[in-house]
Amino acid sequence: MRRGLERVAASGSRSALTRGHTYRCYAGPLLAQLGRGGEGEQHLDEFRTDLEAVRPGHCPDRWRWGQYLGHRALCLFFQGKLGAEFERVLAAHRTLDIKPNVLPLQLKHFYVAQAYGRLRQLEAVDAADAAARRRALASCRSALGELRRAGAHPTLRAHRLLAEALYWYARGRRRRADTRLAQAEGLAEHIDAPWVCFEVLRQRARVELAEGAQDAARRYAEQCHRLALAHGWVPLVAQAEAEFPPAQHREATCA
Repeated sequence: MRRGLERVAASGSRSALTRGHTYRCYAGPLLAQLGRGGEGEQHLDEFRTDLEAVRPGHCPDRWRWGQYLGHRALCLFFQGKLGAEFERVLAAHRTLDIKPNVLPLQLKHFYVAQAYGRLRQLEAVDAADAAARRRALASCRSALGELRRAGAHPTLRAHRLLAEALYWYARGRRRRADTRLAQAEGLAEHIDAPWVCFEVLRQRARVELAEGAQDAARRYAEQCHRLALAHGWVPLVAQAEAEFPPAQHREATCA
């Protein structure tokens, strides 16, 4: 991706194909994962500018808008930006009036970003605010339903199983959550889905820590920290170090 972007920049191409190609969308969340969210958002902004430059009388391209909104949602999620802008992106996607089951696979990542975003918002809700918690849980159920309807492609299924596990942990349904987490882990290892593997390890560390199993929690925390380091996922490295401080003393950090 980096080499492709560099070649386009060096060529000075202003063609509609170059400027409007969806590779710019992919740059958004990929760069955000590497801790370069600002650069990623610039690519998404450029893509949106071209989308908005629709000639009078021509219908907007729903599929390209779906690409843009899905990657924007992922980019925001990786940066932890789950406020008003994230909500605007989700609302804009709803206006496309596209059913999850009819989208091509390359547009279905929107439902992954939406589900994880809703779960992260649930984590941030004050447990004492019962009304806010009910609303957040309802939003999670809705997002999980859409992710389920997006289909059974192995990558989507691994993310769905993980998201369901996190939901059931939040509901206190330990047995059901453990089952989903084990299913997500097995599938993620089989298809080589490292992001899912990272989140599985992080959740296992949380569970062990909550039960007072310090050694087991430390092992899982160190594994998820190593995985994030190996892939250069700067935001996830920072999250692992903030949540499980002992990991800071076992591995070098990303700069």
